[in-house]
Amino acid sequence: MKRLMRVVIVLSLLVMIFGIGATTASAQTSNIRHTVRYGETLGTIAAYYGTTIQAIAALNSIYNPNYIYVGQVLVIPASGGVYNPPPVYTGRAVHVVQPGQNLFRIALSYGFDWTVMAALNGIGNPNRIYAGQQLIIPLARYHTVQYGQTVASIARSYGSTVAAITAANGLWNANLIYPGQVLLVP
Repeated sequence: MKRLMRVVIVLSLLVMIFGIGATTASAQTSNIRHTVRYGETLGTIAAYYGTTIQAIAALNSIYNPNYIYVGQVLVIPASGGVYNPPPVYTGRAVHVVQPGQNLFRIALSYGFDWTVMAALNGIGNPNRIYAGQQLIIPLARYHTVQYGQTVASIARSYGSTVAAITAANGLWNANLIYPGQVLLVP
């Protein structure tokens, strides 16, 4: 009787172990979980996992790929994900400041950080905008960095500024970009 009981226990343990292992393995093959660490960007995370910024942003419902935070748990597509390339726009739009508007809200309404708007428009003090002022609104354009390119050369080719590109992409050092990195160019 004791022997039969041991066999049943061992068999049930084996079934539990293999059942849990199979569930875990199938969950791991569909997606990967990544906790954001200090200094990481979606670009560096995407490069590490061999996927794209757009695929990670779409899977995690991230509206602005430049804003992730330390400790945030991201789901990474295991297969690299399928994504549609972002639309490429040329030119810029102009926003005429209305009474009561501020730079933060204007930038937010267009999906950008106020620092991008300030850098693009040469605004030193974001509290000093006035009704009737015309602000250049960056339109979404993306550039894949090629070997030998700098933020300055990319800015020149798009008619943007180093400050605007640096702010739009959360770069803490404009000299640290790498081939294959995708940059938002306002």
